[in-house]
Amino acid sequence: MYIDFKITTWERVEIPPEREKEVLTKLKSGEIECSNDLWSMDMNMDLTYETLDDTSVQMTPKENLSSPTIEVFKERGSDPLWDNWIKK
Repeated sequence: MYIDFKITTWERVEIPPEREKEVLTKLKSGEIECSNDLWSMDMNMDLTYETLDDTSVQMTPKENLSSPTIEVFKERGSDPLWDNWIKK
C-alpha cells in the first residue's frame, strides 16, 4: 500500500534583465499565469528554474476545489482504496 499527498510548492524562474519588462507586462495582462507559460511561449529566453526548498505545504480538499488531496492505493495503477474527496 502507498499514500499520495497533494502539496503546493513555490518555484523560481530567473528572467534575463533585458526581458524583465516584457515578462512583467505579460504577467500583468494575464498572458503568463504559471511557469509553464514561460516555456510554452516563443520568447527565446534561456531560463533558469528551481523548486524552492522548504516551501511545500499540504493542501486541503477545499483548497483543491473539493478534489482529493490524499489517496491510498494498494499498488501502482490501481484504483484508490480511499481518498479524502469532498462528496457533495
